[in-house]
Amino acid sequence: MAARVTFRVLFGGEEDARKLSIESGKPRTVEDLALKIKTFFEVTAKFRLQYKDKDMDNQFMNFLSTSELEDKGTLKVVYMLCETTRSAPLTEDACCTIPAELDTPRLPSTL
Repeated sequence: MAARVTFRVLFGGEEDARKLSIESGKPRTVEDLALKIKTFFEVTAKFRLQYKDKDMDNQFMNFLSTSELEDKGTLKVVYMLCETTRSAPLTEDACCTIPAELDTPRLPSTL
């Protein structure tokens, strides 16, 4: 049986730090860890994860592999506001809304 791991999870900043313990041990993939965070903390918004990297003077780095995980390490949830691609342009149904000033055509101004 895998050893239990515990993480400090930041939501936004230091003022919102929460504890996550995983009895089954370190997740095998980043997606597995993200699912555990989503489920345990009931997160519904789209996010990515960062971790505090000791090799980089404890700066937050994008999380690409669970090999970077350390027991009692600090993770940060970074909410993704919008995602656009050429094949899927931004619409009002996307994960964010288009600001009114960008959605409304502007008439040319005269001086």
